[in-house]
Amino acid sequence: MANLTKPEVIDKLKELAKKLGTDTLKQEDIRKAGFIYQVILNFGGKIKPALIAAGLKPSRLGEAMSTTEEDLLQHIRDLQKKLGRPPVIIDLRREGKFSDKIYETRFGSFPEARAIALGGTPPTQSKRTQKPGDSDNMGDHFNYIGKAGEMYIISELLYQDYNANLALVDTGVDVIATKNDKTFYFQVKNVSFKNTNTRTVPITKSSFINNQRGNMYYMFVLQTEKEKKVLIVPYQNIHQYIQKEIIQFDEQKRQFNITISIADNTFKIHSASNTQQDEDVKHMVEDWKVIA
Repeated sequence: MANLTKPEVIDKLKELAKKLGTDTLKQEDIRKAGFIYQVILNFGGKIKPALIAAGLKPSRLGEAMSTTEEDLLQHIRDLQKKLGRPPVIIDLRREGKFSDKIYETRFGSFPEARAIALGGTPPTQSKRTQKPGDSDNMGDHFNYIGKAGEMYIISELLYQDYNANLALVDTGVDVIATKNDKTFYFQVKNVSFKNTNTRTVPITKSSFINNQRGNMYYMFVLQTEKEKKVLIVPYQNIHQYIQKEIIQFDEQKRQFNITISIADNTFKIHSASNTQQDEDVKHMVEDWKVIA
């Protein structure tokens, strides 16, 4: 789908509501209709203002989703002050202001949000392990060690004045960070170019579909024998590369394959299409300012 203007997005929302016979649209309705990315792009990552502009009523979840991340975190702090202990999910449900589903959508889970809000350590029993599909060669851990890449990104984010933590729940997000009352989500791919200058990195379809949001970033930690650099690609760019068929979808493995090459100070994503040129992504290397 070509990029839509804001008026065109509003018209599509009205048409979808009319088709479904409702004056209330859910995020899932828009996603199934295939233009959730356009809504995010034109309305700053928010669903509620788009629905209001179209004369529609946000769902109860949509209303709550317009709340800032800092408001959600502050609610946890307020509950702790009221209860005299860190709140658990049952406390959240009894109080009734926000549902645990909202925390799951924004932070990965309520325990993760609580860890961010209260500055605690995430529960060790939820510690994640490297997932199948994280490597283009699972037998060669020297070429692909996911956890090392995640810790490297956390350290870099801390250096950039973010509050960063490992995600506890496997939703396609590896690291969650906050800064200036905003929350950012990162999937990390640690890629070694030992004995080669080209690597193919997979992103599963399910993780990509579940994380269609403007504050999602794909962090490729590119390692050579001499140096380590981070290629920072926003979700919007990945989406565009898929639309242009620069990034190829593997039907059998149900994953998107991103082929990256580095040579002579050039950084490219190789096109899977015969009609599209390779994408020069040198300007995205170590571009931490793109996270906003």
